[in-house]
Amino acid sequence: MDTKSEQLAPIAYSPDDIARATHGAISVRRVYDALTEGTLVAKKIGRRTVITADELKRYLDSFPDRDRKPGRRTKAKRAAESTQQQKDAAA
Repeated sequence: MDTKSEQLAPIAYSPDDIARATHGAISVRRVYDALTEGTLVAKKIGRRTVITADELKRYLDSFPDRDRKPGRRTKAKRAAESTQQQKDAAA
């Protein structure tokens, strides 16, 4: 295997890694709180606490999906409405 061209996906993350990987959406404190509550399961390797990639995915999947708020216009929808208004004004 050529290590320069192929990189393996991480199979485990530290709590700090999770905070970085989620850009702070899940803080280190939240990771430790979830471990204490039992909603996230970790492994101990020596003194290190690691969370497997599968466990992290399961934890993330346990959160509800975000519903789009009714009546909220997306950027694409606003652009389409603007284009339609311009066509109506030209007609």
